[in-house]
Amino acid sequence: MTLAPAPLQTRFGRRLFLLFVGCALLPIAAVAAVSYAHVTSELRSQAEHRLQQANQALGLAIYERLLLLDATLRSVPAGAVVALRSAHRTEGLDLLAGQRFAALEFVSDDGRRLPVFGRLEHLPVVSAAEQENLRLGLPVILSEHGNPRSPQTYILRRLQRPGVHGTLVGEVRPEFLWATLAAGMPSPTTVASVVDDSGHVLFRSTQAELVALADPIREAAPIAEPPVPADSAGDAPFVSSSAPILLDEVFAAPNWKLVLSEAESEVLGPVVQFSRIFLWVVVIAAVCVLLLSGSQIRRSLVPLAELQQGTRRIAQRDFGSRVSVASRDEFEELAASFNAMAVQLGRQFQALSTAAELDRAVLSATDVSSIVDTLLARTRDVFPCHLVGVTLGSPDGGKSLMGVVYDYCDDVRHTARVELRSEDVQDLLDGPDVLRLEVSEDLPAYLDPIVRLGARIVYLLPLRFREQLVGLLTVGDRTGDLVGEEERLQLRRLADQVAVALVNAQMLEQVRSLAYYDSLTGLPNRLSYKERLSQALENARRTGKLVGAFFIDLDHFSRVNDSLGHDAGDHLLQQVALRLRASCRDREDE
Repeated sequence: MTLAPAPLQTRFGRRLFLLFVGCALLPIAAVAAVSYAHVTSELRSQAEHRLQQANQALGLAIYERLLLLDATLRSVPAGAVVALRSAHRTEGLDLLAGQRFAALEFVSDDGRRLPVFGRLEHLPVVSAAEQENLRLGLPVILSEHGNPRSPQTYILRRLQRPGVHGTLVGEVRPEFLWATLAAGMPSPTTVASVVDDSGHVLFRSTQAELVALADPIREAAPIAEPPVPADSAGDAPFVSSSAPILLDEVFAAPNWKLVLSEAESEVLGPVVQFSRIFLWVVVIAAVCVLLLSGSQIRRSLVPLAELQQGTRRIAQRDFGSRVSVASRDEFEELAASFNAMAVQLGRQFQALSTAAELDRAVLSATDVSSIVDTLLARTRDVFPCHLVGVTLGSPDGGKSLMGVVYDYCDDVRHTARVELRSEDVQDLLDGPDVLRLEVSEDLPAYLDPIVRLGARIVYLLPLRFREQLVGLLTVGDRTGDLVGEEERLQLRRLADQVAVALVNAQMLEQVRSLAYYDSLTGLPNRLSYKERLSQALENARRTGKLVGAFFIDLDHFSRVNDSLGHDAGDHLLQQVALRLRASCRDREDE
């Protein structure tokens, strides 16, 4: 438990104390100097003036957004539509089109719908007059009111190019069209309404809702419904201002009307509230400010001290300690976030430490079997899983490969032979680094060993090195839980290290084979013979036994080369080697 420091012993406490005193006394002194009648008239006059000016600016802003949407449609090249027809990726589209339209489709004259991005739930109904305007090259604005809370707005433009005949239909994103009103609203309580020529409300919101529409971060509490403006409310007085948005100058659409309304009670609210509580505030604020400031400052300093100590513990790599704050405010939420961060940092630090140890173990191994054993034993320390499998590529390019699957739950290894076709190899080389597959999908046959053991989710990682497939690493999960991106990156990093280690081990094996074995017959060469003879003589000297050595020569072998050729001579040597190997018992070092 951290003891709370005295309120005035810290710089933060002194600043907060001065803030309490200033916020409590200075506004009271300023409001006391203002006359009630003068404030009332000034507030009303200013509200009307603000609404009038804001109406003109916001109407122009909406008009400019509509022009920008039309310019986006006009910028769509004909080549993009041709690419859509041929199922290729479109090029040349405005990069901001996805932020301006919720969905964009090209509707050809034969009725075929080609989504550029997104998907329209349905096409808007276009009248004969509007179709004629589209043929004349005019953009058309349509609105649908099926959902009163969120009417849909569409912009249509004819695309008439050689080989491309149709109409671009875009559903406008509400946050793009209306969120621009937030910056121009005169006050947070102002209600902005946009009405079409038929009287349907296209949009209605307050400044707070507009800010929430533009900002992806939402408040936890629900946003209250905006007040109804004066033209649709009962007897509630409103201060309103309306102005038309002239659309028919550019678009083939009727004009809209922008209405800004503000409740009279909100306009005159400061005066009413002032008249009711002013005298009481003067008396109570002067008495309570000192008492409350000391208490609040002390409550604020305790969480700060806890967070400071928690930060120091993290700096010392103590990720297990937690910050305890029970202030039931934002400090408590901050402490919870701090503890969550400490847990995540601890996991990442542990994962990095485990990965480093695993890297050292894998890279220090010089034979393939040791690398596979280390990988099967330690993969779970980096990536949460129940099964892990390794399938090694064949040096001679064979299609039948041996795979090993390790079950962490039963601590049992399962071996199986899998078939890897040439097209499978090419897909693995060209595919992603980490591929997440569900068992319900049509999985390749080479994943059958891990699927048969009950894996619901399989992560497939090709082991590549210089555009060659060294092997496969498969990780299975029986629960189907989601895995974070950090764990995937650690697993991919481990797969890269294993691929390098396997290639190094194979290269060492090749070097050893070239150094100690004859490339034609596969028998041990002269260097191997000398080393083995030295070892045999040393063992014989220690044990007091004898060593036998055979010297075999092929009589008239040169005649075979001279008469039948060197290919026949090589074949003869290989057959002799096979017979010699068949006449000797098997040895582990051969």
